[in-house]
Amino acid sequence: QKKVFIEQIALSKDLDLPIVIHNRNSNDDLVDILVEHKPKGVVHCFSGDISLAEKLIDLGLYLSFTGIITFKNSKLSDVIKRIDINQIMIETDSPYLTPEPHRGKRNEPSYVKIIAEKIAEIRNMNIDSVVSTTTKNAFRLFKKIK
Repeated sequence: QKKVFIEQIALSKDLDLPIVIHNRNSNDDLVDILVEHKPKGVVHCFSGDISLAEKLIDLGLYLSFTGIITFKNSKLSDVIKRIDINQIMIETDSPYLTPEPHRGKRNEPSYVKIIAEKIAEIRNMNIDSVVSTTTKNAFRLFKKIK
């Protein structure tokens, strides 16, 4: 997996495209590879702690949050409070990780609003500011979608 991940980073650089990273139970390996290869991208479905978040942001990566932030046992509020809103993106990860109050049902792109509302609540921000900023973040990273 490490070899293929490094090849994918190289491809993203060759094509001048950001990389979308999904990390599960491999924080140390992930950080080591990212420090060495320095890609542009986003860690989608972020579920780590503040220490990992800060390391990834220091490397210039964005963190994307899903319906997990609405779960009762979620520990992501602290991360969302403490990191710069300019490094945050939102996503549904449809059809998975459906936010409350729809948990247990198929996730839909329309539920991304619930995630933005939760971030606004956690950060004590206006929902429109969260939507505007996270949208600008996405356009800043994914330059070709404009």
